[in-house]
Amino acid sequence: MNPQPSQNESTLPAEVTRALQEGACIQLVLSKPVEKRASVWKKVTVRPVILKENRQYQIALVQGQQEVHENLLPPEAIQRVSELWADHFREGYLYTQEADTHFQKTKQGTVRLKKSAPTRAILQQIEPHNRTKQYLIQEGTPCAFLEAIGVMSEAGKVKSAQYRKFRQINRYLEFINDIVPGLPATGTLRIIDFGCGKSYLTFATHYFFTELLQREVQITGLDLKRTVVEHCQSIADRLQCRGLSFQTG
Repeated sequence: MNPQPSQNESTLPAEVTRALQEGACIQLVLSKPVEKRASVWKKVTVRPVILKENRQYQIALVQGQQEVHENLLPPEAIQRVSELWADHFREGYLYTQEADTHFQKTKQGTVRLKKSAPTRAILQQIEPHNRTKQYLIQEGTPCAFLEAIGVMSEAGKVKSAQYRKFRQINRYLEFINDIVPGLPATGTLRIIDFGCGKSYLTFATHYFFTELLQREVQITGLDLKRTVVEHCQSIADRLQCRGLSFQTG
C-alpha cells in the first residue's frame, strides 16, 4: 500500500488514536528512541487486556533489562501513549485486523504512514489479564508437528508432562511474530537453524510461517549428530513439511 502523509510529528497519528479509542488495536509498538542514553525507554508495547471486567490497555515500557507495566483505561492510555510518542520515540507500528500501519517521524517535522497487509489477525484481539493465556498454537486444535514430537495428542490435547514445552514453543513464536514486520512482505523466506538439536523450535518456525502466515519458506536445520538429523528429517518427510530439511554440519 502507498505511503500516506500525516500531521505534525509531535502529535500521535489520528489513525492510531482512533484504533485505541474504538478497540481496533491488537498491538501498538513504539521504537527508535529520540535519545540514546541508557536511562531512556527503548521500546513501548501496548496491548488490550480485560482487567476487573473493564477493557484496559497494558503499556509495557522497556529500559535496558527492565520492563515496567502500566494498566490504564482507554482515555488515560491514549494520553500516555501520546506523551511517549511526542517526547521519546521516532517510529511506531500499529496492528489491527484490517492492516499493519508503520508510522515514522520525518526530517521535515511530519509523520509518514505506510499500510500493509495485516500480520497480527492470528492473535486474539483482547487477552483477559491473569486468565487463560491465548497462544498462537491453541490447545484443543490438532497440530501435526506437536503430535509428532510428543507434545500433543491426535485430538489436540497437550500432554500434562509436556505443558512446559508447549508454553516454551508458543513463547518462542511470539518473539518470531514480533519481527514479522521487518521481513520481506513477499517471496521465499530463507532460514538456517544452527545446532537445531531435536528441532522443536525449527518445526515450530516452519508451522508459524507456512500454516499461520501462509508464506513460502526454505528452512534448513543443521546439527552435528547424524542420528538426530536423520530423525528430524524423517518427521519432516512424514509430515510433508514443504521447504524444511535437515543436514549434518
